[in-house]
Amino acid sequence: MLTVNFGVPDLARTRFVVSPMGHVLTALTGSHPWAGARRARWWIRMRGRVPHTVAPLLDVVSACRTGIPDFLVAHVPGTRRQLADELDALLATTPAELRQALTGYGTGRAVPRVVIELRDGDTRQLRRLADSARALFQTCLAEDWSDIQRHLRTDIAQRAHIAGEAGIGAMLGGLHHRASWREDGVLRCAVGGPDRVIDLNGRGLELYPNFFVQDGVGAVLVPRRPAVLLHPTTGPSADREELTTDPLSGLIGSARARALRAVGQEPCSTTELAARLGIGLSTASAHAAALRMTGAITTQRQGRQVRHLVAPLGHALLSTVS
Repeated sequence: MLTVNFGVPDLARTRFVVSPMGHVLTALTGSHPWAGARRARWWIRMRGRVPHTVAPLLDVVSACRTGIPDFLVAHVPGTRRQLADELDALLATTPAELRQALTGYGTGRAVPRVVIELRDGDTRQLRRLADSARALFQTCLAEDWSDIQRHLRTDIAQRAHIAGEAGIGAMLGGLHHRASWREDGVLRCAVGGPDRVIDLNGRGLELYPNFFVQDGVGAVLVPRRPAVLLHPTTGPSADREELTTDPLSGLIGSARARALRAVGQEPCSTTELAARLGIGLSTASAHAAALRMTGAITTQRQGRQVRHLVAPLGHALLSTVS
């Protein structure tokens, strides 16, 4: 049983967050009770592409008894986060914070060497973990990230509507089918794992809708920071079986379709396009060039930067094919 105790300030500080790093971590927690068929299908499709550089992060996550090591979910201001921002926050973790976060790993031969070195204060190992997370995202998640983001934002919009119509308590009680909200400000989730009580004490709560979390909720608690709940999403899935039915992807390819939709969010530079898609700068430049050649976008120079904008043909594609 997971119990979360709210005060009035905590309700005022409850918000939704879209987290790339949260998805990197849950992608690696296949043995945890919350990982359902959706994550299993993704892993079958992607496991052959996972680079060997992911090994340090996989070791840290796999050896964690609670599912996700709390220190890996670094706090970043804002609700629509970039992976680079989350990794920068991870790299800023202090030796004292690492020692506190890693006490639950125990001792003995089963403890991965990277955990031992982190616990001994070797913050250089944080760079290895950041590189692992970046490699996994770029090779296995970036391709689908725009579609997953749309799925997450749809879920957030639905829950925000519930909060507006029925109150934030009703929204919190609907995070999971085994969750319930009590009028005295207590959220309870009858999920697997050891009993855990979280007193928010004015820090607030960040809700992370997560594509890979299906059969429970995950809690992350770090002192002096908002608590985090990773929870399942509702509504139509962004699973690959459904993504392949996207008409726009069928017409111009899934990668170009994601790039066109990303430019459609707001005019952007190539660097901003790469950040929105979670891909490298050269790949984003190639997507922009291909869309420009077909007439779907135009590119204008503004000072030292170029800005990509959706052209009339692109608007027609987005409105009639998407």
